Amino acid sequence: MAEEDPSRVFTISGHVLQKIPEGLLVRSGEYEREHLGTEVSRKVVMALVLLTDHPDQKEIFDDDRVYDKVFFTGQFVYTTVLGAEKTIPKYRFLERWPRTKH
Repeated sequence: MAEEDPSRVFTISGHVLQKIPEGLLVRSGEYEREHLGTEVSRKVVMALVLLTDHPDQKEIFDDDRVYDKVFFTGQFVYTTVLGAEKTIPKYRFLERWPRTKH
């Protein structure tokens, strides 16, 4: 894998809200908000995001948990069911973080 700019590498830790053709819509940072407050050891994204290029996308379902190292690639614009246009951060999957017990 090519060397990635470390300033654009983050952790996504959250639940899949929906699979869409472009990738996975993930609500990231849920565990960190509930259990760690502002004490987050890795740069954890705290937002709704689009996660692209996940190797397990076909096997992932809504509400599945993801805990992955990702690379920020820009913005993603989509239209909600109510017709509003939303812009969210877009990240590309790099690798899975090892599972740890909390």
